[in-house]
Amino acid sequence: MKWNKKGIMVKFLVVVLLSIIIFAPACIIGSKFFRLSEQAKKNFVNFVDEMKKMEDAVDGERTTLLLILDKETAIVYFEPNKPQARLDAQLAELIFDKPSSCQDDSGCLCLFREIEDDDEENPYQSALCESEINMDLQMDDCGVGVKGNALARYQCYDGFVIERNLVENKLGLYQALGIALTAISPTAAAGGNPGDAYYTAGRRVFIKAEKENGVVSLST
Repeated sequence: MKWNKKGIMVKFLVVVLLSIIIFAPACIIGSKFFRLSEQAKKNFVNFVDEMKKMEDAVDGERTTLLLILDKETAIVYFEPNKPQARLDAQLAELIFDKPSSCQDDSGCLCLFREIEDDDEENPYQSALCESEINMDLQMDDCGVGVKGNALARYQCYDGFVIERNLVENKLGLYQALGIALTAISPTAAAGGNPGDAYYTAGRRVFIKAEKENGVVSLST
């Protein structure tokens, strides 16, 4: 039997090319989806454990918690019986849907990451959640980090959002699409470049927790 070496080589190259075409994008997407660091995941678990100790704290008790945030991630708290948590950042709005792992009638604290896909309405994916936060948890101010000159409004609703780079990314997307930020909010340019209407949070954030009148208040 004679072997057609040329034909075998062509088939081999076709198989290799098909494998690259099929598996390379999947690997790229997977690397973006699972880019959450082990340090951030472990810190979230520890953050929740330390936070839940405040359930049994007496009024006036306080503590300081370390939060480690990877880029393009957020810690989101959902109030009981609320299907979403929302951050109004003046020029950009972030909306987080409560994951199915959360219970409707109790508070839920989740670690979210931004993913790159075609779902522009919901580009955030929950990585970890603690579904039983049995205390009245509030955050006085959602702004964490250095405040941009053009930022005048940064308000959370139905919970709170501690984010890193998410508002910045959304404003960058608007600019990349040629959407004038001053057209979204004509007053945004007052005091600086409207493109810096966000907080710049570092990787390590210290959160203060204090219990007063049965309510645990968080601040930076």
